[in-house]
Amino acid sequence: MKTVFNQYYKDAALFFRSCTKNIYGTMNDFPTIQQTLSLALGMERLMKAILYDINPTYTLIDPTFKNSVKLLYKERILSSMLESNEVSKNPNGDVLTFRNSLLRCMLFSPTALRYKNILFNLSDARDIIVHNELPLLNLDDLKLLLKRDCYTVLKSFTEEIDVKPSYFLGSNHIRLAKLSSDLQDNLEDKINLILETHRATWNAAKINPGYELSKQTTTTRLIGTQFKDGVVCPACEHTAVLYLRPIFEMNELLNSKALIAYKIIKISCQFCKLEIREAAILDFLDIHAPAVDLSE
Repeated sequence: MKTVFNQYYKDAALFFRSCTKNIYGTMNDFPTIQQTLSLALGMERLMKAILYDINPTYTLIDPTFKNSVKLLYKERILSSMLESNEVSKNPNGDVLTFRNSLLRCMLFSPTALRYKNILFNLSDARDIIVHNELPLLNLDDLKLLLKRDCYTVLKSFTEEIDVKPSYFLGSNHIRLAKLSSDLQDNLEDKINLILETHRATWNAAKINPGYELSKQTTTTRLIGTQFKDGVVCPACEHTAVLYLRPIFEMNELLNSKALIAYKIIKISCQFCKLEIREAAILDFLDIHAPAVDLSE
């Protein structure tokens, strides 16, 4: 059982407990917005907590020795060396955004990798709440995220970092488990029905002369356009099209925007007419966006 917690874990737990005690089967719009923000703030800190455990510099925008040594290890620097040129006079303490923290955390955390689409959606919702007009939020999706997905994601993280569920969920563990369980059954059934329906669509359509070749031509053309990629269709096993949205963030060191990741908008199959946008289903089916080469 984990006994040593960096401050990011403690901060995350405060937001998670505040969020989970206010999640119920019936939720109005404004409480949904409030709890979504609390969940997002907690999740951002949890990503940083995991990175900090591995290497504290991984949470910093500027991880260079000169900058990080004074921020993280000032008490260990000899007093006579504090003015050394090897130590920044004005260190930059800014830390990574939610998205960049998630991208790094996915390298180490199986839970972050498994629920990546849900977490990217949560990051988007957080940005809308903080920076944009609230009608841009899809409140129905957020209510489902809170009631169905919040518990499963947090429970998986507690198992991964070896803490009791109460550390993140407080006394709401059993109540939220029941609420999530009822909806999880529906999710699995929903996915099975979707795939079964579209397999039947393909089986009925494939007997038409030229149908498969026509759809292959269309698929190839679509994949050749901007922000598209190919992936195996989970229903008919042909090549489906991933529709992607590029995620750009400001590189503080270079003072320029950089492409850091792609978010999946939907998967669409020309052959069986499958189309899926829901993040939880994409995660359940283990659908990945193509990686971005961040070394350039």
